[in-house]
Amino acid sequence: GSSFVTTTSSAWIGTDSLVYIVAKGSAEGTLDPIYRDLRARRIYGTGFVTSSTHAYIGSDDELRVQNKGLDGIYRNVRANLYYGNALESNNGTNLYLRPSSGGEVQVTAAGTTDKYKTIRAAGFVEASSQDYKTEITPWNYDALSVLRNETQIYQYKMISDVEQGNSLYRRGVIVERETPAEFINGKGVSHYEMLNFAVRALQQLGDKYDDLEYRIMRLEGAS
Repeated sequence: GSSFVTTTSSAWIGTDSLVYIVAKGSAEGTLDPIYRDLRARRIYGTGFVTSSTHAYIGSDDELRVQNKGLDGIYRNVRANLYYGNALESNNGTNLYLRPSSGGEVQVTAAGTTDKYKTIRAAGFVEASSQDYKTEITPWNYDALSVLRNETQIYQYKMISDVEQGNSLYRRGVIVERETPAEFINGKGVSHYEMLNFAVRALQQLGDKYDDLEYRIMRLEGAS
């Protein structure tokens, strides 16, 4: 007939293999059968495996992964890669990125692991509360000497910029060249470390200025 209606609470299809929904006249083992759609309110099972390269879920709005009762309790999604236009925090105030211990958050060009891209934001905050630190002592290092004698600033273009037709010049250190070890982190540098070397150097210059000003006052007083 054109429809099937069970007379019990549930309908059962017993099989030792797969259930095929195909065009009329197709039989099991038919080469490239014409498959038909299955429409239902909910489908329960333990897994879904696509027979083609990609799996598609069509929706006019969001794809939501919730608890089995669909009560608005959201569940985790685990995958190797995520492709999309944005990540946005849902109900929480903050958005967390959680690399494994010893790992980093790295922003690179699509499909690459070594062509780094810019991060643009209203500000960048380094965790600096004493709640996160131990063995705290004053640091009265001769940072001025390090900046003057051990640090060379270069002008350069990033290879990734040139490959994309961007001729922008940048300025900074080169870790394989005259760069203090304290600045270096792998093939990059810690800007927070460099900033605090600069702050310490300014403190030293301030001390030198105060000393010179004192000497000048004494010389003027002596005359």
